[in-house]
Amino acid sequence: MDASLEAFARQSLTNLFNAGERTQAGVRSRAAVLTAATLASYRSTKSLQEKEAFENIVLAASATGAVDVQWDTGYVPKRGRSDGFISRIDLLDVEKLGFFLNCRLTGDKIRQAEKQFSPLFASHPVLSDVIKRWSQLKTVRRFKPDDLDYWLDAAMVVDYTKSQQQNGGISTPIRDASATLFKDNKRIERLAPAVDILLSGNIDAEARPADEVWKEIGLFREERRREVLSRDHFVECYGDVIGAHWFERNERRFNQLLQCLATQVVVPFIGAGISVGGGFPTWADHLRQQGRTAGLPADQVEAWLIEGQYEQIIAHIEQQRGREVFAQEIRDAFDRRGRIQDIMLRISELFSGTLITTNYDRLLEQVFETYRATHVQVLNAATAIELSEHDKTTIIKIHGDIKDPGNCILGKAQYDAAYGEAELDLQLPVPKILAHYYCNNSLIFLGCSLRNDRTLQVFKATREAAGDAPFPQHFAIEQAPELHDALVARNAELLRLGITAIWYPKDQHHKVEAILRHIRIELSYMKTQMPRAADAKQLSKF
Repeated sequence: MDASLEAFARQSLTNLFNAGERTQAGVRSRAAVLTAATLASYRSTKSLQEKEAFENIVLAASATGAVDVQWDTGYVPKRGRSDGFISRIDLLDVEKLGFFLNCRLTGDKIRQAEKQFSPLFASHPVLSDVIKRWSQLKTVRRFKPDDLDYWLDAAMVVDYTKSQQQNGGISTPIRDASATLFKDNKRIERLAPAVDILLSGNIDAEARPADEVWKEIGLFREERRREVLSRDHFVECYGDVIGAHWFERNERRFNQLLQCLATQVVVPFIGAGISVGGGFPTWADHLRQQGRTAGLPADQVEAWLIEGQYEQIIAHIEQQRGREVFAQEIRDAFDRRGRIQDIMLRISELFSGTLITTNYDRLLEQVFETYRATHVQVLNAATAIELSEHDKTTIIKIHGDIKDPGNCILGKAQYDAAYGEAELDLQLPVPKILAHYYCNNSLIFLGCSLRNDRTLQVFKATREAAGDAPFPQHFAIEQAPELHDALVARNAELLRLGITAIWYPKDQHHKVEAILRHIRIELSYMKTQMPRAADAKQLSKF
């Protein structure tokens, strides 16, 4: 028996069955029939075995009363078979043909779908439109009645994530949620079209990208978080176990920062590293430029930089060449417009209240005035508290503004006057404003070296003076040392200052922008869900 013509017979009868279902559903006006043209593969065979293989299947269907078989004119069937060929097959009973082919009727499938959807119609009324569309023998985003389980699972995902949102849960890795619900960490990712329709409530709505669907219900692809938070780098750099440990620290700290941003005011503290992309030097590179202009030995400048003795370089230049040389180099480096990079846009998207910076340049003002059409007030340490207007974006320039170089804190004598000469004076304007924000707001340090400079000395002294008093949690997006021992030491050093570090690979400074962008994405979702959670809690009181 030839398997190919037997398969052709079954496929032909299946096509006849499908046509019969369309006629029964009213979407086809003609009767279901197979003509000589559609049976050409069978009618052209030269093999008796092939011919009989086809006819055996068709005649078996005919014997059940499912179809009527007609033969070529002039050939009289004997014992159900003829020397001629079958010329036409008419459908007599679609249910009997379905039973013969072991094919469930679409009507039966739809009735089963209605039964299983019935508990869901109230919360997901669009499922009634899915049933109607299936009754017309049409698909919904390529889903057929055979795909009933996809819709049931999609409804489970939507209901689960809504309950998480109402309980104040933050974004969840999609595969964690999938494993929790289905014991299959990839199941949810296959449900995006059905979830999209349940969320939109419209079977004809334009399909959205899967990531947009997941964002609406608080799920995210873990691979993206792993990439942003540098899991592969940590594993490669520190080994499987230790690398996974530090990635987990990164992820938990990322979540802590999200919660702070969602529930309270976080003030960014912006250092020279953020201005590098705008065409300005880091403070260390600027001191190298200062050294070259002043004719200092390069090896001596590097030695001071390694020791963190930045003020020693300034003092040496002022003593040997005069303060004017140092001040002019500041103007040459910072008194110009810079290029606005993506990192600056992310900062302006996330923070529009108060920003603190030690930078002299005007990149922050540029980005808010150019891209946010925001009224910006620039204050110094002495005027920050008294003159701050809450309806404006406030940029506090701790060390001065290049537009007013005469009042910039540049040299050692000015640093001494601003912070205290023999010892730190917390009552002076600069330490006072730094201590105020350190005690009352969560700070996030961006582009800051956080080494042994005067600002850190203020934070240390403030903590010591406060004793056991609680402080807000502060954050820094910080490049990780290459050696694990150095990472452990640096982590402890920052935590002693109350600063929680989110680490990125050494010298991969583009990661700072990527982390801020991912914060914005997840934060925008969290903020849209918070009113819903509050409404749900309010309703639960009634």
